[in-house]
Amino acid sequence: MNAKEMVLAVLMRGPATGYDIKKEFEFVLSPFLDVSASGVYPALNDLAKEGLVTFKKVEQEGRPNKKIYEVTQAGKEKFLDVACNSVELRHSFHSEVFFILTVAQHMPPERVDQILDQWIKFSVDRLDTVESMIEEAEEQNREGLRFVLGMSRASMDAIMDYAKKERGKLSAALTHRWEEAPPPNVARERERVSV
Repeated sequence: MNAKEMVLAVLMRGPATGYDIKKEFEFVLSPFLDVSASGVYPALNDLAKEGLVTFKKVEQEGRPNKKIYEVTQAGKEKFLDVACNSVELRHSFHSEVFFILTVAQHMPPERVDQILDQWIKFSVDRLDTVESMIEEAEEQNREGLRFVLGMSRASMDAIMDYAKKERGKLSAALTHRWEEAPPPNVARERERVSV
């Protein structure tokens, strides 16, 4: 899905400001999709030009006016066409941590431990956020979102369990490898990592 299609999907739930949609991109969609909140306003402008959304300006005292966007009938039809007919469903994990760990054998074991510690802390914090989002989705009767957040929670739990259980094996293998045949810059890199 492109940014315009994702904005239409968000607006299918009801009217929203650009700021509300941007928050949805940042906090709800970003764990699942490779999305950029910076694309929200250009997408809204394009959708308005195409007649797929309308907006009304609301004056605010002491603050800039805001626009409240709403999907039109043509926008609803476009969204349903995309959702039912033309969406290529892809599944992937977007994670620099996962990527960098594919070459862990070329890094000092201490750095790999740091990366895993940081990732686990991030994941624990993210799980707390997901839990509160699940509660909010239940309160708002957003069954689909609650289901997807539950899947996300289950995936994160499983990945964290695996990382905690298997990291000792990885660390031992890396330590052994580095002791047997350390790369020429080991001392310099270990000094940098420990600073």
